[in-house]
Amino acid sequence: MDNDQNFNPFDEGEKESNRNNIPIMDQHSSITPLDEGVSLWKIIRGCLIAVGIAGFCLVLTAGIVFLLPNTPLVARFLPSATATFTPTATFTPTSTNTLTFTPLPTSTSTPTPNMTATQRAMDITNTAQAFQSTATSAASEWEIALEDNFDSNNNNWGTGSSDTEWAKSIITVADGKYSWDITTYKLEITWETANTQSLGDFALSVDAKQIGGPTTGEYGLTFREDADFNSYYFGITNKGEYFLYLYNDEWITLIDYTKSKLILPNEYNRLTVIAEGSHFTFYINGQYVAEYTDELIKKGRVGLFSLLYDPDQQAVFEFDNFELRAP
Repeated sequence: MDNDQNFNPFDEGEKESNRNNIPIMDQHSSITPLDEGVSLWKIIRGCLIAVGIAGFCLVLTAGIVFLLPNTPLVARFLPSATATFTPTATFTPTSTNTLTFTPLPTSTSTPTPNMTATQRAMDITNTAQAFQSTATSAASEWEIALEDNFDSNNNNWGTGSSDTEWAKSIITVADGKYSWDITTYKLEITWETANTQSLGDFALSVDAKQIGGPTTGEYGLTFREDADFNSYYFGITNKGEYFLYLYNDEWITLIDYTKSKLILPNEYNRLTVIAEGSHFTFYINGQYVAEYTDELIKKGRVGLFSLLYDPDQQAVFEFDNFELRAP
């Protein structure tokens, strides 16, 4: 055989004879193929099978790896404490992450006195005290123009019985009282003027009481009644209200109904008016309640009044301890 010719055991019809030369192992023989001179082809074939098996295992492993979820390899095959999420203090909100408002001290933190309200209260107190002083001064320094406790009718107050289209009335001076028993048919105002001269400045007081009848009944003092019967009316009701009217051909409200705890319903209340020029001050049971300034009627006579507004009303009005002082 030429040295340059490649020898193939299956060339030229030798394939079958060579295969026949491969010894056949007995089932119970302990002889290995190498011991019998195994051919190079068997060795190569064994290597190829081994390589194929190894490749298959490599492909299988790669497939398993890539088919798993997208998790880091260290986390898949080498689990450790770092693979578990543990919140730390950096994830917990702290006071530095929360806006907290802390009010700063301001002038409103320390309440300051309301000087306006305080001054107003002081002014009212001082005014009441000044008026009270004026009343005391008038009572002590002005001379008595008329005083009556109604033990008799020496001062010639209007008395008697009447029955008109307005009301039925019985007026008496008895038992130390000046008593008016009024039963209405319509609205009825009754007034009696004291037997005195016309006055500008004065201090006038009386004890007055309503017995029975509606709480809307009104009673009190009239002052500065002129020749045309125009006059001021200061009175109270059993609803605990006081008021000031002016009649000057029509009724004018100067001080509207005003509640006062000084008024004692169904009991005697002492009413006082002090007039000095155009300025009037008013007292109930010795306490200042109001003032008013009006120049319309400058002087006149004083007296008493009662008023019932509706038909078929009946009440008794009593007056006592009438006192009038003047400069």
